[in-house]
Amino acid sequence: GTKIAFDFHFKKFFGAHGKEKGLGKGPDKSGDLVPGFRPHVAWDLTANTLLSMNYYHGGVRAPRILEQYCEEHIFPLFDPLAIKEIYMDSEYTKEGSLQYLKQVRCPNGEVYLCLKKNKQIKNLIAPALASEDGWQRHDGQDELKTIEVTLPKTQLPLQIAILRDLETRKDIRCFGSTRTALKPKEMLQKYRYRWLIENGLKDLVYSYFLDEMVGSDPQKVEFEFYCIMVARMAYEYFLKELGGEHYRHPDGNKTTLKSMR
Repeated sequence: GTKIAFDFHFKKFFGAHGKEKGLGKGPDKSGDLVPGFRPHVAWDLTANTLLSMNYYHGGVRAPRILEQYCEEHIFPLFDPLAIKEIYMDSEYTKEGSLQYLKQVRCPNGEVYLCLKKNKQIKNLIAPALASEDGWQRHDGQDELKTIEVTLPKTQLPLQIAILRDLETRKDIRCFGSTRTALKPKEMLQKYRYRWLIENGLKDLVYSYFLDEMVGSDPQKVEFEFYCIMVARMAYEYFLKELGGEHYRHPDGNKTTLKSMR
């Protein structure tokens, strides 16, 4: 519970009358808005295991539900003052989410996030993009520039690392952290921790059949999520007792249930 990542997974609903069932719509893999479920997932990045997974309908977006989710399912179990690092995807770019986590509930923690290029972020990075000064080669494909800004509503300091294509000077990607003293390449390296939750979600789909929900009633779906959590934690205990290379690979991942089968 000292390093936590948050994410949503979208499960498309293939039945009829999704609107009448109150499922709400969200983007599928192709970007189309379709009825579905959006379990909100919290992942422990130190132990690389599932902390919590709860049902929300497809229309619920991350910034709107983050505070409720944390108050109901995370902070009753994990002391927010003990949390050191929080990792979030671009869905959580709203300034209010940063304020809630950094200023209100987890003042001892630092937030690392991918920044969705909304209107506010575009305004903050515009001066840096307009100038050719300060760009450094990052790797064989990208160049890097770092700026430090103060968010307008909360006055939170935020370090932003801007990546762009080395040849075309397009394909802009932004990453941010409230830990402004961190070196830019270290911040990008830190953000790579998020691959653990991305791989964890894939594991929940392929090993525990997260996308095989039967029915559409929220209580039934929530119960299925609970069963998946119990199964995943039982397997976690099995791996821990088994130990060795299956419990912790050099890259931080584990032997999945699908592979073990």
